[in-house]
Amino acid sequence: MSKENLVEENAAVDAATNEDDNTHVTSRKYKITVCVIAVLLAIAFLVKDYVIFREIMDESASDEVGISSFIKWWFDERKSYMIIGVIIMLIPYEIIYNVVHKNFDFIDKDSDKSRKWTTIGYLVIMLALPVWIVLSVHVKYQMAVILCNAALGFVLCLNLKQYFSTAFGWLLYVTIYNMGSFGSIFYCIYFRADVVLDSADPSSWIHMGYVDAYLIMLYLSSAIAFVVYTLLVDKDDRNLFTILWKLVVAIGIPVFIFYKTVKMAVASVDYNLFDLIGFVGVSDTGIQAFKNPYLLAMYVSFLIIVVIMIYALKKVSEYSRRRMMVLIWTAMFMFLMLVIDVISETGIGAGYSSLFTIFDLVNVIVLFIAIRALIIPVESYPDMECNFSSEEERIQELEFKNKIMMTYIGGIQDELETLINYMKVLEVTQNKDRAHVAYLIESDSEVEKSILKYRDEMNNVIASVQEKGAPVNYKELVDKMNKFKEAEEKKIDDAYRQKFKEMGYDDDEIDAEMSSGEDNSEQ
Repeated sequence: MSKENLVEENAAVDAATNEDDNTHVTSRKYKITVCVIAVLLAIAFLVKDYVIFREIMDESASDEVGISSFIKWWFDERKSYMIIGVIIMLIPYEIIYNVVHKNFDFIDKDSDKSRKWTTIGYLVIMLALPVWIVLSVHVKYQMAVILCNAALGFVLCLNLKQYFSTAFGWLLYVTIYNMGSFGSIFYCIYFRADVVLDSADPSSWIHMGYVDAYLIMLYLSSAIAFVVYTLLVDKDDRNLFTILWKLVVAIGIPVFIFYKTVKMAVASVDYNLFDLIGFVGVSDTGIQAFKNPYLLAMYVSFLIIVVIMIYALKKVSEYSRRRMMVLIWTAMFMFLMLVIDVISETGIGAGYSSLFTIFDLVNVIVLFIAIRALIIPVESYPDMECNFSSEEERIQELEFKNKIMMTYIGGIQDELETLINYMKVLEVTQNKDRAHVAYLIESDSEVEKSILKYRDEMNNVIASVQEKGAPVNYKELVDKMNKFKEAEEKKIDDAYRQKFKEMGYDDDEIDAEMSSGEDNSEQ
């Protein structure tokens, strides 16, 4: 994996600090920033909820508008979702990811078939699990289940990017997941409602309408975030046509299918479809609604939340792109909440308002998801370095690597043989020197003749070795080894040039690739 990809795809620690011999994943400045962001987000959500509280109290002509009354009301309305949010924050996602990723030995990263069945398995699980949960939980908590499922599916889809060779292929996969997940959850909710609600009484279906609108906003915000992620990781394909094509595939087609799905499902209900789900209708107040101070305060709260999340995603992007995408998704979802509210209040929509508790009930969970995305307790396990080439290409690559390896082995064999011969020469030279010393101290003429004869034989052996090109001293040994190295490098260089030539590179491109390879080797 290249250095650029490692920084972009994993939780890089470029801002890490070392204090008291302990390595920190994030810097102290980042930790302080996260604390401040968390406090500001919590305050913004509390202000938003207080606006809802005051609107409800004013409509009911209640005098209980103090802080204590608000806190009691807030805990009564939000306590279940606060517990869910705390559970979301306490789950050690990084440790789970690292353990699962490290022990997925059954996945062959170089096998297209293995990766395909892995992604299909993930898709089936991600589509089946939420359906079972939605059918199992009480109706009161189904919006919370929908939100948690959308968040979990979003994170899983981001982590599945490593199994795809192209960003567009991954975008198609997550788009299919988005449409399948939306359709399965919607029909689960609809069939449950159809059993207990009166199709002739549209007012009884109003909760269904809120759930539909909420569901559409969740998956639409996911689709927008997925497109943003595709554009970030696919830097070489950002022309206007491809951007528009990705928007159509990931957003345009799903929105059309969402619309058709809802329209077919509620066709039996005696109520206008768009009035039911909140896209077209007539508001009683229209533009006059914007004179409502509570509504304006609500809009300001939403904008502040979105701005804080945008700043937060900018800070976390220094460490993790996927965490940044989670914050983009949460910011986009809150922004869509604001947009649909404005559409409704101007008379285009069916009067949905975030001032209604039923519409805003589970959004406190978004607060916990955003804060959890900012917390980086441990460094993430690196992504799999998958081989996305075809089987034929992999065979050719293995043959080329084998050729390079045999070149290295041949060079090592030549060097080893030369070293063995040199050691033998050293042994002969040592024997010759000993014979010379013995000749100097020996007084017997017959022994002297034998010594001289032996010394001459040793000289003949050394001369014979030297004639064959073998080194007989250290300088010649070094020169011989350098020649082996040069010959080995030339063979490897020729092999790479031949490979690039077969790939269709011209001479200038081959020279550039070879130069780049030399630079990387030096580093």
